[in-house]
Amino acid sequence: MKLDSRHYFVMEKLLEGMSIEQIAKQHKDKVEVSVRQLYRWQRDPDFRKCLNQMIVDSGKHRLKAVLDAAYEAAIVEKNAAMTKLILSSHGLLTPDKDAQVTVNNQIDISKLREELKNL
Repeated sequence: MKLDSRHYFVMEKLLEGMSIEQIAKQHKDKVEVSVRQLYRWQRDPDFRKCLNQMIVDSGKHRLKAVLDAAYEAAIVEKNAAMTKLILSSHGLLTPDKDAQVTVNNQIDISKLREELKNL
């Protein structure tokens, strides 16, 4: 299908959250096709491919806004959690899988009490 300005207009309205019925009713002068035809457009592979690309592009724009807010929180508010998230998302902070943790559960309570008394 060769897409024209009407197709792109409908895609934009779908991205805004309008239903096919709302688009057909509220923009009938601009679209000039029936609800049935709009549903046919929606099933067309070229229409779907273009609409999906518009959705991805829109998501990328929103993701940039989210990352900008994360950077702002990390820098201005000195938010450690955001800093960690940013570093992790860029692959700059990876979990240390070889970290060795040892626990010494051989505590001499009487010795600690003596040390506290001497303070």
